[in-house]
Amino acid sequence: IWVLAESMLPGYAALFPELPVRFLPHGHVSGFATVHHRPEAECDIDFFFSGSLTEHRKRILAELARDHKVVYQAPDAPEYLRQDHLSRSKVCLSLRLSERNDIPSVSRMHYRLQNRNFLLHEAYALPCPLAPFVLQAPTADLPSWAAAALQLPNRREIADGVHEQFKAALPMTTLLPPLLDEAMARIAARDAV
Repeated sequence: IWVLAESMLPGYAALFPELPVRFLPHGHVSGFATVHHRPEAECDIDFFFSGSLTEHRKRILAELARDHKVVYQAPDAPEYLRQDHLSRSKVCLSLRLSERNDIPSVSRMHYRLQNRNFLLHEAYALPCPLAPFVLQAPTADLPSWAAAALQLPNRREIADGVHEQFKAALPMTTLLPPLLDEAMARIAARDAV
């Protein structure tokens, strides 16, 4: 069983003690980026969020929308629209499903890191290997941090720098082979019986 959040390993291992449970990391993948960022002068979206629209997320987006241009995109929107919105966004948001949700949205963080988006991530209680590369704000402080992020004159440079740190620290070319070797060895041992 592959889990995408490392913090979920103990829970899944307890539920399935007879099966191997492994963490599948989100590392840097060459050629993954798809967003072509526009120059700052063409970035007319202050905050961008895509994902399921829960009450918690609606509250945060509504608060930000009082003073800023916020674009929300439903998960089933066409990919070309998402690419366009991301290319025009100053700050991308990663918001928890609810106040009680503790599991980070690792795939969202990964996608934004790969695409060099400036990301503001609502802090989670559980750890995540991508957390050191993402600006995280407590829920209560998120609106003020978001407003401050808009004032940064070097968001693009920050996002590019974080991308380079992520690329150097977590290359998928070193993270994936040990997991594949273990899986292949398990298959070979099973087939040998």
